[in-house]
Amino acid sequence: MNQPVIILLGELMMKSSLVTKQDLDEALQIGKETGMRVGRVLIVSGYLTDEHLNAALEVQTLLKEGQLTLDEGVDALRLVQSKDVSLQSAMNELQIEAAEPRSAA
Repeated sequence: MNQPVIILLGELMMKSSLVTKQDLDEALQIGKETGMRVGRVLIVSGYLTDEHLNAALEVQTLLKEGQLTLDEGVDALRLVQSKDVSLQSAMNELQIEAAEPRSAA
C-alpha cells in the first residue's frame, strides 16, 4: 500500500504534461467568468480530450486512495497522452498494478 497523495487535478495534469500552466490559468479564468468547470473549459478550448480528463480524474482517485505513487500516475498519464491509449493500457505497458484500496476502518 502506498501513501495517499492529495494533488489538485490541474497540478497533476501539468506534472503529466497534459496541459501547460498557461492553458490551465486561462481555463481557470474562463471557468471563473462563466461558471464552467475547468476540465470542461480545457476540453472545449481544445487543450484536452475527454479521455485524457477522465484518465487524470481516475489517477487522482487512485493517488488519493494510495493505490499508485505520484511517479506511477504521472508516467501513466504521459503514456496515455503520447500514445493515445487508455489508462489501463498505459498502466499495463508500464507494468503498474494498482494496489488494493485501503479498507474503511
